[in-house]
Amino acid sequence: MYTAVLTIQYISIVVVWVCMTQVFYSKHSKLQQVLTYILLCDLINQLGMLFNMQAKTADGALIGIKIAYLGKLFVIIFIFFFVMGFCKVKIPTFVKALSVFIQAGLLACVWTCDRNALFYSSISFDEGDMYPHLVKTAGPAYMVFVAVVSLYTIIMITACIVRLIQSKEKEQKIRLLCLLLIPLITFLSYVIYKLKLFGIYDCTSIAFLISTLILIYAISRYELIDFVSEAKEMIIDEISDSILVLNEMEQLVYYNKPAVELFPEISELEGATVVGKRLETASLLGGELWIDSKLYTVRFKEIKSKNKVRSKIYTLTDNTSNFRMTYEDGLTSVGNRRALMRAMEDIDPEQYTYLVIMDIDDFKGINDSKGHKVGDDCLVKMASFLAREFGKGNVFRFGGDEFVLLLNITIEELERKLVELNANFSSKDQPYPFNISGGYVKISQSTDMDALMKRADDALYEVKKSGKGRFALAK
Repeated sequence: MYTAVLTIQYISIVVVWVCMTQVFYSKHSKLQQVLTYILLCDLINQLGMLFNMQAKTADGALIGIKIAYLGKLFVIIFIFFFVMGFCKVKIPTFVKALSVFIQAGLLACVWTCDRNALFYSSISFDEGDMYPHLVKTAGPAYMVFVAVVSLYTIIMITACIVRLIQSKEKEQKIRLLCLLLIPLITFLSYVIYKLKLFGIYDCTSIAFLISTLILIYAISRYELIDFVSEAKEMIIDEISDSILVLNEMEQLVYYNKPAVELFPEISELEGATVVGKRLETASLLGGELWIDSKLYTVRFKEIKSKNKVRSKIYTLTDNTSNFRMTYEDGLTSVGNRRALMRAMEDIDPEQYTYLVIMDIDDFKGINDSKGHKVGDDCLVKMASFLAREFGKGNVFRFGGDEFVLLLNITIEELERKLVELNANFSSKDQPYPFNISGGYVKISQSTDMDALMKRADDALYEVKKSGKGRFALAK
């Protein structure tokens, strides 16, 4: 019996090594990388088991156990990642990190099991009839290990069954059945080991071998790893646009890496719901979304089946540079005339209460006497002050030295700030003092842009005639 299980162990090591070599040098994909990790961990586990079976002393057997668990603990977690990846179940990053942390903690307990009673409450060495081996009693950490493996098994089985029910293709069903066998075989081997149906031999290592062979068979015979789909996912992750997919119940079911960088909260269920609503709102309100001072163009496409919307694909493209080239003034960085026209297309009296038009008094004289560089500096400083006081999105350079403001503000606050504006730039502390004149009009039921601009401009004209350096309300 000992010779038989020893032979099986040697065969397992050779088979796993050959499989790992083939997978490592074949086409690479995310799932294939995980499969490589599975095979590597399985190989470490098999070598540890072999060392344990051939040990003649307690210390030698204990070293074999420690090496085996170095592979066993992580082969389980990588099988879990592989199955979830194939079933398109998104595992949040923090869950992956927590899983690795737990397994690392359990590994630390195993590697110090001869100095504490966490993983094994007691350890003794038995010469035995089959071969010399350690007799171990489970400790609290071992029970945690069993609980974690059981949880992984339940989740994997559930994911495979759900996908199996949803799938309509025969080959896809076969692939899923192959995957379903893996957690079932692993669980069955653990039950057999605990019932000692094979004596003291730990048959879970054989279960890992069988699981590996099933994976290899499914890959070679039924193309378990779809390289085309994997390549598409890799490409989607590499593009700069953020892509998000919502199902018919407005639930987020897919997103690429740029989307995670743009919306870190989507890994949480509540955050994903909020993001979905923002995208829906943005697509209805002109298809634009401002995030962290960047403008994104939001496009969406409906995927229909039998005239029913099954999902929506949202694509967000960073359009900030194009927006700035189109709608920002090159000198002052505030909105240009085109941006003003755009803002006033559907102006809302509840959004804006006043329109103000202003310019620098005797600006031509500043350019002529002090040079255009000084004139440009005056314009930049003025635009900067206006943007700081009234908000950059409310300030527009209409042309030359003329600026227009669209404000949601009370008359008292407006008049106070306009007085402060003139006091600031006419101060003797300024390198080049100048005065500002302007006219402003209340935006009421009439939202005709030409009419509003003319009334404000008329008020400005009256100010210019009566002495400059102040602001007046349009009649």
